[in-house]
Amino acid sequence: MKGQLFCTTCGAPLSNELNFLSTKDPAVEAPTLADQQPVTDHGTAYKSDKPFITSFDEPNSLDFVAQIWTNPDDVEAFTELVGDSRRLGGCCGLSGCGGPNIRCKSCKAEIGTKMTDCWTPYLFIADPDGTELRKLET
Repeated sequence: MKGQLFCTTCGAPLSNELNFLSTKDPAVEAPTLADQQPVTDHGTAYKSDKPFITSFDEPNSLDFVAQIWTNPDDVEAFTELVGDSRRLGGCCGLSGCGGPNIRCKSCKAEIGTKMTDCWTPYLFIADPDGTELRKLET
């Protein structure tokens, strides 16, 4: 399915056009979660039925399903970092352990968690309350 993420607050686009794959589909290979590697190729997103959980989350801000996982570069032009420096931790990038750290560039609503640190896979996880997946006509 082709789709795109949009902000639920202002309706602005939050991603490039994405080809969505489901981890429930037996024909879809599960994404690889390797440190310093993007979980998805550009233009591809996974709908995961298992949450991505880091051991440092207190409370765990990523304990929800289904999760939409994208390449961080696919949301880069539409988003920006939150203003709360406590959620921007990491040694080489963003760890994602402090809670949602990305907001809509248009209205500043929090829309997800980005991970780009040396000990994390490179990943953006869309917040289901802040984002809406819209199917695109093909």
